[in-house]
Amino acid sequence: MKFILIRHGQTDINAKGDMHEHMSLAGLNQLGIQQIQSLISKLKTYGISHLYSSPEQRTIQSSFILSEALSLPFSIEQNLRERNWGEWEAVGWDNINAKLKDLTLEERYEIVPPGGESWKAVNNRLQEFLANIKKDHTEYEIIAIISHEGTLRALAPLLKDEPKEKSIEYSFENGSMTEIES
Repeated sequence: MKFILIRHGQTDINAKGDMHEHMSLAGLNQLGIQQIQSLISKLKTYGISHLYSSPEQRTIQSSFILSEALSLPFSIEQNLRERNWGEWEAVGWDNINAKLKDLTLEERYEIVPPGGESWKAVNNRLQEFLANIKKDHTEYEIIAIISHEGTLRALAPLLKDEPKEKSIEYSFENGSMTEIES
C-alpha cells in the first residue's frame, strides 16, 4: 500500500511560528491555500483512492480543496488529530521543548502534559487508524492522509516499520507531500 502524507497548508498561526491550540479553528491563510492548490497536478498522477483528514479546521480545509479538485471522497478521522499538549499549549513550543530536552526518549514517549496526551497515546491511536485502513483497503490502493507535522512525524515510522526514535528525523513543511510504501 502506498501512502501520501500531506501536511495542511499554512495558517496565520504557523506563519508567526506559534503553536496551534488543540482542535484550533484556524483556517488556511492565502499562502496555505496556494500551497495545497500547488499539489493538485502532481496528486492527479497518483490514482489516489481515498483522502483521510484530521478533524481540525486547517486539515479539513486542505482536504476539501484536494477532494474537489481530485473528485475524491474524504473522511474525517479523529485518530489523525494533532497531539493534545494540554496546559502546555499556552506556553508555546520553545517552552515545551525546554521541558522535554533533558528527558530520555522513553520519558518523552510516556510523559502526559496536564490535561493532554502522551506521544505513546498518539502512537496508539495512529496504530488503530492504520489497522482500520488495512482492513478497509486493498494493498494496491494509494491513500492520502492530510494531517499535522507532529502527527505525520509519529505516523511515518509506523508506516515504515521503524523504531519510534526515527520520528524526530522527519520534518513536514506546510503544504508538503511525502510518499511512503508500506
